[in-house]
Amino acid sequence: PQPEPSIIPITGITAIFNNIFYGWENISSRLFLMIMLAFMTINSFVNGMTTVLINPLILSFSTATTYGSIMSIAGCGMLAGSIFMSIWGGGKKSISPLFIFSALNGIALIITGVKPSIPLITLGISISFFTLPIVLSTNATIWQSSVHPNVQGRVLGLFYTITGLGAALGTLSASPLADTILGPMMDFDGILAHSVGKFIATGHGRGIGLLMIMEGIVMLFVSIVLLTYFYSRHINEELLTYDLKIDSIKIQ
Repeated sequence: PQPEPSIIPITGITAIFNNIFYGWENISSRLFLMIMLAFMTINSFVNGMTTVLINPLILSFSTATTYGSIMSIAGCGMLAGSIFMSIWGGGKKSISPLFIFSALNGIALIITGVKPSIPLITLGISISFFTLPIVLSTNATIWQSSVHPNVQGRVLGLFYTITGLGAALGTLSASPLADTILGPMMDFDGILAHSVGKFIATGHGRGIGLLMIMEGIVMLFVSIVLLTYFYSRHINEELLTYDLKIDSIKIQ
């Protein structure tokens, strides 16, 4: 869309803060958008962690050559997800696919961390990468359908800033959590060795595996809860379109 030029100045520090506050007002005025912002921030946090953990998880028991092969296969999974989304188009509704494929991503992360097994990790990472283009594109569709074109730049700018901070926080916290806290717990004589360790093994790298499982459980739980909530409230694309008409009246 090509909206009318904004009356808010586009230069200077005052304009920056005006745009931030204006974008926040548009998001915070609607519970639906606040929920979507929180959900995608959690999603970005988990993906930031996953990006950091994949390499040491595989190299903790395998070789760099194997790591390269796994990532090549996982890259094919992401390509397949992009092609699938291009052909499918997301269907008539974007909310359900967003949470369904986010839940699938959670399951994939659980598979990735459950055992130090090349086939399982390859399967888990490939499925996780497959879901990413679908989740990101359906999320973009929801925001572009729910926010008036005149304020999309400010709203989406703030959205990507907050979710980007979530990804950065996930990236920064992954190593301390895996190495300092969970790693010693999952060592051969760690406090979780005779409980959780019986199911996911113990030793080098299993703290990373446990963290991947925890990420997957969080992603799966949040996705199912929000899918159930939106389904019970009958929030669908028709409601979003109606809200868009209401918002257009409020735009100055």
